[in-house]
Amino acid sequence: MLDTIDVIQNRPPVANVDDDDGLLSKEELEQIIAHYEQKYQMSSAEFQRRRRDDETIPDCFDTMDWGILLKYR
Repeated sequence: MLDTIDVIQNRPPVANVDDDDGLLSKEELEQIIAHYEQKYQMSSAEFQRRRRDDETIPDCFDTMDWGILLKYR
């Protein structure tokens, strides 16, 4: 099982990590969401529909992160 440090280090890259506020910009948020859409070959709308309808989606950090990020979109 991966520890938290491994998961954070393997998160999709973001455009600008030089700021010190620790918050994602709208652009960074969209970049990470686009990464997940490409990685799992489905749109965010399809991802949300599958979650809502209890269809099978991978049970992993990526999909948990993706779902959380979509709440801030």
